[in-house]
Amino acid sequence: MALSFIHCADLHLGTPFKGVAGRFSTNDSDMYEILHAPETAFQKIIDFAIKKKVDFVLFAGDITDSVNANWRSISILTQGIEQLTKENIKVFAVAGNHDAMPNQNLEKAFKNATLFSHEKIEYHEIPGKAVIGGISFCAENAAKNTAKDFQRQNADLFHIALFHGNIGGRQGYDNYSPASIGDLAKCNMDYWALGHIHETSFLSEKNPVILYSGATLSRDVNESSPKGFYYVQVDDFKNVKCDFISSSPLIFCRLNIHLKNADSMTEIKNQVRETILNFVDSNNADKYFIELIICGNTALDREIQEQNEEDLHFIFSEGLPANCKTGRIKIQTEGTFDKDVFCRENIFAADLHSSFAEEKNADFPLLKEELAALKRNYSNFIDFDSISYEELTNDAENEILRLLTEDMS
Repeated sequence: MALSFIHCADLHLGTPFKGVAGRFSTNDSDMYEILHAPETAFQKIIDFAIKKKVDFVLFAGDITDSVNANWRSISILTQGIEQLTKENIKVFAVAGNHDAMPNQNLEKAFKNATLFSHEKIEYHEIPGKAVIGGISFCAENAAKNTAKDFQRQNADLFHIALFHGNIGGRQGYDNYSPASIGDLAKCNMDYWALGHIHETSFLSEKNPVILYSGATLSRDVNESSPKGFYYVQVDDFKNVKCDFISSSPLIFCRLNIHLKNADSMTEIKNQVRETILNFVDSNNADKYFIELIICGNTALDREIQEQNEEDLHFIFSEGLPANCKTGRIKIQTEGTFDKDVFCRENIFAADLHSSFAEEKNADFPLLKEELAALKRNYSNFIDFDSISYEELTNDAENEILRLLTEDMS
């Protein structure tokens, strides 16, 4: 009964990478690599599956970025599936919320493979090895707990459930096809191949294995965790071994640089460089697009605040590997003064700090109202998704306190 397979999800073929050009100074070569990154990651999956001669490949939804995927994405997907079928590697897939059923494009690409229906849970048996059950996502079932309806079909064979949804109510993701870990555990499956959450995550490591494989590539600076797929091996006793395989050709990330006792630009530059290189050493990719947030206390607070971003790019890029591209640089440094001590000794500063604290505790009502109005009118020009309410209030408070200390000095 020993078998092996690939579990992948959230490929998002055809993703437009909105806002990338505005966040990073990209040349034509960079943009070409970015726009083709989903295809590159997809081909890594195909090549790895063929090299390892796996029994089958599982796609757990959001294979394309849209129901209306462009012709190129469908062509790339079709060619990859054909490569697998020529090597006698079976392909099973469910649609996700991005490529939800009914979806003629997806059905066309999987005409020689298995794309599970959105109407009911279906089961396909690989004789002597496994049973794979799955149900595709569709808008009508978005709020239904369909995961709890999976049932074991054969006591002897290895059972896999292929599913796209939010298990356990993960924050930051739409609560599509919601279910609990307990719901999944009761279904008597051996392995849950999940999609929808872009970070790899074991919800259960055995009896059953419940695994989000995560996205196959980094799509923006909020997705800097390792991206790839899982190579899964099952022995005759149904013991499961899951190996993570990196597939993202590039990584977008946002790094926080906490300055420590930096009293010269050289020291600041060295600390920035060290943080970037540590990240690169810990994350495997061909190219890195990095946003920087410089914070912490430094005697050069005012000096660094007054630098223009182009000059900071020049300074911080020096000595970095050629495959590291710096993007937006946000300066959030503070002076060497102790804010808490200053607020205790200055009545105005104490009142100011208290006012900002009240606004934060009230969930930023005034700030959210203002930002909502700005977003309605200027969302085409400003990337509001990357704006943190807490960052804005902290920036405002620190700037006022900075000006106040300068006036008193």
